[in-house]
Amino acid sequence: MAVLLPWIDPLPVCPEEAVGLGTPRDPLRLVRHPDGDHMVQPSTGIDVTPDMVRFSHTFLNGLREIDGVVLKSRSPSCGIRDTKIFPGKESSSILGRGAGLFAREVKRVFPGIPLEDEQRLHQAAIRDHFFTALFTRARLRQARSQACRSALADFHHRHRLLFLTANQRRTHRLDRLVAPEESRSPAAVFRDYDRELAGVFARRPRLQSQCNTLELAFRSVSKRLSREEVRRFREEWIKVSRGTQPVTGLRRQLASWLDRYDVSDLRDQVYFRPYPRELEALPATGEGMNA
Repeated sequence: MAVLLPWIDPLPVCPEEAVGLGTPRDPLRLVRHPDGDHMVQPSTGIDVTPDMVRFSHTFLNGLREIDGVVLKSRSPSCGIRDTKIFPGKESSSILGRGAGLFAREVKRVFPGIPLEDEQRLHQAAIRDHFFTALFTRARLRQARSQACRSALADFHHRHRLLFLTANQRRTHRLDRLVAPEESRSPAAVFRDYDRELAGVFARRPRLQSQCNTLELAFRSVSKRLSREEVRRFREEWIKVSRGTQPVTGLRRQLASWLDRYDVSDLRDQVYFRPYPRELEALPATGEGMNA
């Protein structure tokens, strides 16, 4: 994730080192017990569960506001969904998969926060969704620092197309929170807005919703484009709609056209530039383009 460094303030941590396990270290695993999953080191028989739970609780509750989390896939401490869970410390069979102990505490302390593992971020659609949620949350934090309703209203206006593409029902709830008749304090409104925003990004937008938004923007400029530009858009749109090409390239092209023809009602919508352009050009590997 070194590519993110120009735009973030990273907080690196290795929970396993933090509880006294050296580097390199013998493998650890999650073992199912009647009282829950334990984190053990089969070669030594050490059960580090109490230390890991205590560190995770203390460390995470001691953090100020953060915008997102990237963890290590399949790790017994940091895996977010794919950590193997064994019936015993020497067993070769597995009972299933789940989150590591540190990752579980992340989800408890920061519910709804943008959260991914470093392997899944190689997939274009997953990375696009994570970066979009991450930078949107950062922009909301900046708006909150102004402690006024007008800052939230401006944030909401610029992000509304993005939110509608992701989740229309949640967007309408956000609409009500920034409506003039909302009379509560800015702090109370921001708190509820943040909670609803987590729901907006709980799942990636449906591919059809993405295509509908791209088509909407295209119609606003199509009569001003050359035949070659229209043809190229249609070809790329078909690839996106089939899930064989990421949405990012076509979204970037539309942003350029909206700027060229000064389409003011769409040009300033964050949907077309949800995060730094340099991050859109990252190569994609693994399964899933827009799936």
